[in-house]
Amino acid sequence: MLVLCRQEAASPPATAALFGLGLIGGQVAEALCAGGYARAACLPFAWGAAPERPRELADIERSLEASPGRLDVVWSAGAGGFGMGQAAADLEFADFSDVLGLARTLAGRRTPGTVRFHLLSSAGGLFEGQRDVTPHTPPAPKRTYGVLKLRQEELLARAGELVRIVYRPSSVYGLAGPGRRMGLIPTLMANGARYRVSTIFGTPDTLRDYVHVADVARYVARQVGDDQGTSRTLILATARPTSLSEVLAAVERTLNRKIFITYRDDRSRNTAHITFSRKACPPGWRPEGIEIGVRTMWSTFRH
Repeated sequence: MLVLCRQEAASPPATAALFGLGLIGGQVAEALCAGGYARAACLPFAWGAAPERPRELADIERSLEASPGRLDVVWSAGAGGFGMGQAAADLEFADFSDVLGLARTLAGRRTPGTVRFHLLSSAGGLFEGQRDVTPHTPPAPKRTYGVLKLRQEELLARAGELVRIVYRPSSVYGLAGPGRRMGLIPTLMANGARYRVSTIFGTPDTLRDYVHVADVARYVARQVGDDQGTSRTLILATARPTSLSEVLAAVERTLNRKIFITYRDDRSRNTAHITFSRKACPPGWRPEGIEIGVRTMWSTFRH
């Protein structure tokens, strides 16, 4: 996990503790550093390693207990996706519970309202198969992954001593880096650049809501950096549903070449539409469209 401290003279001191530095968490860290935070410590946290946990938590607790100003704990961890099994979900929930317990302990020793917990949940996992989702639509997860996210949200909701900010991004796309799981759009780009065929489990007309990881990371970083002290749940979607065939066309226009794909159905039945109402989006959230996001990704991919 990574500890960042804000060092700008014009802003009050603050500390951010980031658990999970993958697709979203890594870019949240970059956005915070661009906004006045600096790396203060990098401490071990072995995922799914219960025997090591007491010592690791004690080290992290000592580091954060003396941290200046407000403390923001950010959970953006998770190795599993839509296809994760129950065993992996249970391990991730145990890790999350340990970190939440640490945050609650620290909150009990500080001025009320000065410890905030930011949870990266999943609108796709919570609302799979639902159309025109609003902030008032009840979650109805259909997979182990979505049930895990709902369990995390429910456990966090019981932590009344914390300010709780839950983010529910729709389908996040971006470059996660070498060795990490590739999503739909990076796979199309990588295979398209090499004239390889991509296999898509779904149908051309399947509707999703795609948000670029940079937009999500910058928005989360702004919430971490501000002084708002109210708990809230935020849906981060474009409210512009996009079919798989439209995603493919955007990639083809960006690469200026034909992309070869085959559609295949499988047991996961990954064909349910997920769309969002414009009423779902919070103030100040202005995501870019799929065309700009794909072009930005391709520029990064080539370099």
